[in-house]
Amino acid sequence: MKRNVVVFGGGGFVGWHLIKALRNKNYKVIPVDVVKRVGVVKGNILDFNTCMKFCKDVDIVIHLAGELPYAGWKRELKKGTMWDIMVNGTENVLEACLQNKVKKVIYFSSSAVYGNPPPYPLKEDAQHAPLDEYGKAKSQAEILCKEYMEKGLDMTIIRPMTILGPNFVGILRSMMEFIYNGKRVPIIGDGSNKIQLIHIDDLIDATVKIIENPKSKNEIFNITSDVNEMPTVKEELVELCNYANTGSKVWSLPSWFVRPILKFTSIIGKATMGKEIYTLADKTFLTDNNKAKKLLNWKPKYGNLDALKAGYDWFSKEHDKAKPNLSLPLKIAMAIL
Repeated sequence: MKRNVVVFGGGGFVGWHLIKALRNKNYKVIPVDVVKRVGVVKGNILDFNTCMKFCKDVDIVIHLAGELPYAGWKRELKKGTMWDIMVNGTENVLEACLQNKVKKVIYFSSSAVYGNPPPYPLKEDAQHAPLDEYGKAKSQAEILCKEYMEKGLDMTIIRPMTILGPNFVGILRSMMEFIYNGKRVPIIGDGSNKIQLIHIDDLIDATVKIIENPKSKNEIFNITSDVNEMPTVKEELVELCNYANTGSKVWSLPSWFVRPILKFTSIIGKATMGKEIYTLADKTFLTDNNKAKKLLNWKPKYGNLDALKAGYDWFSKEHDKAKPNLSLPLKIAMAIL
């Protein structure tokens, strides 16, 4: 018997794909989001009564709601806003689930909780050392999740890496805008490092398996591409530039030169990217997905390069609506590269 599902944060990128997949499997899904969109019910997780209302008579709650990382780069976002949404809002959701006896709760966290502690690939029990407000808020929200596991909620925490696929969001859109326009693509460092990605289809597949597999109870899963035979960052981008065939080339910049500039743009409220990104851009960052493979019988179908090419296919096809609003430093770079 298919069950009732509420998706908090259902109006976003991941939510759109997840809702479509669940409805295709005949789940009854109610997407809730703070921004009203067609087919989405408006609701704010900062209001406990709203959480209680939507969790009533529901079997499964999927908690995607939160502030996107790039919002935290902007000076105009008041300090503590991200924390309020992602920590206090999460507590509202979890308490409402507990009081309404929701049978299954899935929380979408992030690999940002790790920071960058060796050794690699990082397993789910690795220490947390988040680098920015987004990662710190996700880490604290995970602590709340574990507290509610102890109170009796059947919970699962998902930690994806950067997600690609139709309608993807984030810094990689800016990179693809450079490629689309045949510009040189600046990277921090020589690109000899490796960083995982995950395609949205693989993430959704893992989520459905978590819903339908009782072995997921009170577990944490890294949901990422495989590390075996993964190309370096530069190798991937060179191949992507060749695939796009726009004349774009990769341009390696020394990290000692770039990082202070990026830090300064953040200080003055014109951030190009967040602290986590410019700190880890020239570092290897890999997580271990073997637990998900073993317990969920899940395996990613896309490698990093496959995910990048799929992301670019969508971006180039939908460029008029997909092109990002570049920060001032990136606009300058676009003009001169």
